[in-house]
Amino acid sequence: MSGYLERAKANRKQWKRLWFVIMNKVLYTYAASEDVAALESQPLLGFSVQTEKAESSLHFKLYHKSTLHYIFRASDSQICDRWIEAIQEATVL
Repeated sequence: MSGYLERAKANRKQWKRLWFVIMNKVLYTYAASEDVAALESQPLLGFSVQTEKAESSLHFKLYHKSTLHYIFRASDSQICDRWIEAIQEATVL
């Protein structure tokens, strides 16, 4: 799974549009889709995804235990649903 999402870190409200790739249960972050070196890599095992209550929400949150790490925002609901499903699959063995 790969594509652009906007991301805000838990302690900041500033959104950044970044390219994300999930491969082998690891979330890789790139500045752009053309980049060959990841800015960050985050193994997803042990993380959980929580969605907003509103059906039309394009946001989801990534937690480790009860600590919020990132908030993501997708461009539409189908993309949001695909990312949530991909991350949920990557969080378990």
